[in-house]
Amino acid sequence: MAQFLKEESRERIVESARSEFLQHGYRSSSMRRIAFRSNMTVGNLYRYFKNKEELILAAVFPAYKELSELVSTLTDGRISLESREFPQGGLSIEEIKTMISGLCSGFIGIYQRHQKEMRILMMRSDVNDRITDWFSELICSVILRNYNLSEENEHVRLLAQGYAAAIFSGVKEIMNRAPAESPELPKLAEVFLNSFVSLLDNDLQHYLGGTV
Repeated sequence: MAQFLKEESRERIVESARSEFLQHGYRSSSMRRIAFRSNMTVGNLYRYFKNKEELILAAVFPAYKELSELVSTLTDGRISLESREFPQGGLSIEEIKTMISGLCSGFIGIYQRHQKEMRILMMRSDVNDRITDWFSELICSVILRNYNLSEENEHVRLLAQGYAAAIFSGVKEIMNRAPAESPELPKLAEVFLNSFVSLLDNDLQHYLGGTV
């Protein structure tokens, strides 16, 4: 019985945290207000979660877990959100193109099932920064492989960081503005991501060949 009550309290905290994050954003959210929403003291809240980072991970976990499984499935287990170790030489442009359609439909499906969690996941937060950094490393590995560049090329790393931030921001904008149930949402995301791949395949090749 005690364990059941403990789990019930934990779930109440997580749901209160989701409401707090959605209302105030991650950076401006307050552990004190989350405790108040959960009908408990701040001290009791810290018995369940030692900081906001732990709390946001719990708040987005259902969506994060499915997103991680999607990435693993689309890459035959070669890439994981939990690892910065990418396949030897990275992925090719053609492999990235093949992944786009499955990534978009799967990503939108997760969003439709877990709208609160995905909206929180796309906020600027510790977990968001972690995913963006991971995405930057993935893009960097693709560029290094396809353009035969040195691992120490700092220009490539800066480009990859810019691309990762822009892509994450663009997908967020599309998802926030389009109705979650819109049948056009996966296609819009696919068009957006394909334009990114096209940039890598054409303009970036010319830029890198000429200036880096």
